[in-house]
Amino acid sequence: MKKNWLIFAAVFLAMVFPLISCGGNILDSSLDREEKPLQSDHFTEETPDLEKLLEEFKMPLPFVENMVLKSETDRDFILPELIQQFAQALYLSESDDLIKDLNQKELMITKADFRFAKNDNESDDLYEEALQKAIEEDCPRILFYQLDLDGDQADEIIAIEDLKYDYSGSNVAYLLKKAGDTYTLAGYDYIGYYRYVSVFFYEGNYYLAANYDNYKTKTTKAVGLFLLNGDSHGFLWALNLPHVYLRKNGEDYHYDSLYENRGHRLIEKTKAYIQEIAVDLIYTDRKGQIFYGSEEEEINFGDSEDDRWTLDGYLRVQSWSQKIEDKLVDFSLFRKDSEDLFLLDARIREGQTTTILLDDIVYLENSIIISDYWDYDDCNLISVSYDDPDHDVAFCPDLWEQAEAFAKEVQADFTTVDYDGSLLPAPLILALEQALFDEKPHSPEIGFSCPEIETEAFYDRFYEEGERVRESMTASVYSYCLAEEDYYVLVMDTGGSARFVDIDILKETDGELTHLDNLLSLDLSAKVIEYEGAYYLLEDSYNYYSKHTDMVRIYRLTEKGIGPYVTICLTPSSYAWKMVYTDSEEWESKITDYAETIRENLMAESIIDDNILYFTGDEKPVSDKNKEARLRSVGKDYDYWEIDFNNDKTLEYVSKHFWFPSNSLTLNLEASTYQFTNQRTAEISNPFYGEPYGLLQLWFKEFQGKVFTFRLFFSLDHYVLNVSLIEGSHVSQVQTWMIAPSYQVTVEEGKDLFY
Repeated sequence: MKKNWLIFAAVFLAMVFPLISCGGNILDSSLDREEKPLQSDHFTEETPDLEKLLEEFKMPLPFVENMVLKSETDRDFILPELIQQFAQALYLSESDDLIKDLNQKELMITKADFRFAKNDNESDDLYEEALQKAIEEDCPRILFYQLDLDGDQADEIIAIEDLKYDYSGSNVAYLLKKAGDTYTLAGYDYIGYYRYVSVFFYEGNYYLAANYDNYKTKTTKAVGLFLLNGDSHGFLWALNLPHVYLRKNGEDYHYDSLYENRGHRLIEKTKAYIQEIAVDLIYTDRKGQIFYGSEEEEINFGDSEDDRWTLDGYLRVQSWSQKIEDKLVDFSLFRKDSEDLFLLDARIREGQTTTILLDDIVYLENSIIISDYWDYDDCNLISVSYDDPDHDVAFCPDLWEQAEAFAKEVQADFTTVDYDGSLLPAPLILALEQALFDEKPHSPEIGFSCPEIETEAFYDRFYEEGERVRESMTASVYSYCLAEEDYYVLVMDTGGSARFVDIDILKETDGELTHLDNLLSLDLSAKVIEYEGAYYLLEDSYNYYSKHTDMVRIYRLTEKGIGPYVTICLTPSSYAWKMVYTDSEEWESKITDYAETIRENLMAESIIDDNILYFTGDEKPVSDKNKEARLRSVGKDYDYWEIDFNNDKTLEYVSKHFWFPSNSLTLNLEASTYQFTNQRTAEISNPFYGEPYGLLQLWFKEFQGKVFTFRLFFSLDHYVLNVSLIEGSHVSQVQTWMIAPSYQVTVEEGKDLFY
C-alpha cells in the first residue's frame, strides 16, 4: 500500500488544521455583484462568442486553507487522520484518484482462486443466487479481496461490485467465510450507489472506501469509509457495518458575469431577478428537481440554429420563462460535464430575432461534512430544536390503547334488514354482516366447511417440476365439484410493495386445467366455503389507505366462474369525540367551541380514500406567483400555504401533500415548512411529526392574536386531534381529543363481476 499518502496527509494537515474552520455562516453570500471593469468587447450588442468566453474563464482553484470541515455525527471508530485525508481529497476533487491509489492490489484475488458453495441458511438464498450469477457471468464485474478480518488466522473474502459508471440495483458487498475447501456466504451489507471502491489496511484495521456521485453529472458528492473488522461479539457486517460519510455540500454559489447587454432596458431588472432566485436555482438542480418560472411557461425551442443552440461540453438542465416588465424572458441553465460548474443564459425572442441579455458563470464554494448519510442538502435546512415540556401529558403512553377502547365503547348495536329475494341466501349474508361488525370476517361461527387441499399435492398432480414457477407464490388451493366437474381456486401473492392477491379459477377437463375466471384482491385470506350445497368465494378487503378491514364480498361460484355477489361494508354513521387533555388557559373555551363547530366538516373532508381533502384554517394559499414558483422548485410541485405558525412575526410557507401508499403503510399527510431568507428559500425543521401514528390533517387557527396548530392523527378506525401553541421553538400543549366512528352495515348486490 502507498503509505506515503497517509504520512504526507498527516504532516500536511497538522500544519494546516489550525486554519481549517469548523463552522461557517451560510448567509454570507457572494451574490452581491460588484461592478468590475471587463474587456470592452464583452459588452458589445453583437451576439457573444460564449464558447470563447467560457474557454477564457478561469475558475478559482480551491485550497486546503479554505476548506470548511463540519461534523454532524459523533462516531469515532474511523481514525481522524483518515477522515482528514479523504476530506482534503474530496474538497480538491481528487477523491477518485485517492481511492484508486489506496486500493491494495496484493489483497485482490480472482474467481479462479476459490470455490463458492451454498450454505445451509435458507434466508440467504436470494443473495447467494445473485452472487453466484455474478461470479459465473462476470457481469457486473466482481472484485474479490482475501483478508483476515477477525484475527482468527483464517482468511475471509470480500466480494463487491466494480461499478464505475455502470449503475446497479444491488450495490451489495458480500462476506465469504472458509468452510472446508469452499467459501460460503456469511454476511452482506448494502453499500449504496458508489462508483469506485477500494479495500486497504491501515494502523491495524481493514477499511473499505467508496465514492458516491451525482448520477447525472458523474461528480463525486461524498466518500464512505467502512470499518471491516470484527469485534468480541463476532463479525458485524450483516448487522451494521461501522462507517462515516464525508459529504461535499454547497455552502455558497458564486456568479461571475461572462456577458451583459448593458444597452438593453431590461438588463438591470433581469440581474435583480437572478439575484433573487440564484441560490434556489442551483439548489433545485443539484437535488434533481425542476425550477419553475412564475409564468409557468416552458421554453418552446424552435428548429432554427439560433433557437436550438448548444455548447460543447455543457448540457442544458433547466429551462423556464419569466415575465419581466412587458417581455417574456427565456432562461436556460447549462451544467458542465463532470463538474459543478454552470452557465446561466437569459435571452428574449422578439419575432424572428433573439436578443441575449446576459450570460453568467456559476460555481460552488463547498464545505466537507462528516455525516451519517451520503446525499448532499447544500445547507438548505434551518434546524430548530423544539422544547415540548407537556408532550407526555397531552400524549399519555396509553393514549392509543384508550382510543381503541373508546372506539369499541361508542359502537352502536348491530342491526340488519330483511334480505328476502336476495341473490344469495339471507342467512349467509346475515352471518357475514355480523362477522364483519364483530371484526371477525374470516372466522364466523356458522359451520362453514372449507374445501382446501394441499398446495404441493395440487402442483404434483398438474405441473412438471420445470413448470411450477408460481408454486411459491400460492398461499392456498381450494377444490370443489359442480355438475360432476372439478374446479380449483388458487389464491396467490403477486409480490411487490402493493401486495395484490391474484385469485384464479381453473376447471379440470380430462386431467387438464383450463383457465376459467380470476379477480384481484388485497388480502391473502380469501377462501372458498360451502353453504347448503353451494360454493362461495369469500373475500374480505381492507381499506387500501388505512389497512382497516371494512368490507366483505361473497361470490357464488358457478360453472362459468364467478356469478352473483354481495358486498357488505362498514360505513361510519357518526363520530364521537372525547377530550382527554386541556391546559385550562384563557383560550380553552374558544378552542373548545371552535372544535365543536368543525366536527362534521373535519371528518367529512378526512375520508380515508382518494377523495380526501385538505382541511384548512387561517392559512392562505401563497398569492405571490414568484414565491410560489420558488417554493415549488425547492420543495417540489406541491400545494403551499402561508401562515406564521410559530408566532415569530415572520411568515412561514407550509407544503401539504397526501401520500397514497402502495405498500403496507397507511395514507398520511406530508408537510414541510419554508422561509425566505435574504439568500435562499430555506426549509425549517418542524414539530408536526414524532407521533407513532399517521398525520392525516394539519391546519392553523388564530385566537386572541396567537396562531394555534391543529393536527389530526389516525390509526385503523380511530383518531386523535391535538392542539398546540408554537412560539419560536417552544411548544405548549393545549388540547387532545379522541375521535371514534360508530358504524352501520350496508349491503349492495351485483349480478355481474365489477372488474
